Amino acid sequence: MTFRSVPLFPSVKRLHGEHPEGVRVSAKEMKEYEARLERSATLPKYDITMMPRITITMMPRITTPQV
Repeated sequence: MTFRSVPLFPSVKRLHGEHPEGVRVSAKEMKEYEARLERSATLPKYDITMMPRITITMMPRITTPQV
């Protein structure tokens, strides 16, 4: 595979486990995924980074000062 005459070596990783075919995501669920996607300016269709979900444990602990 090449891009602008430069050979590319894509990395492919296999996911272990069972992955059934034909599973669809609802429009509501897809909006949640789309909000986490960052598309490349040069290759928006193919170069996508998915940001992790922010959970309560990932948020910094905010404490109020003791008086």
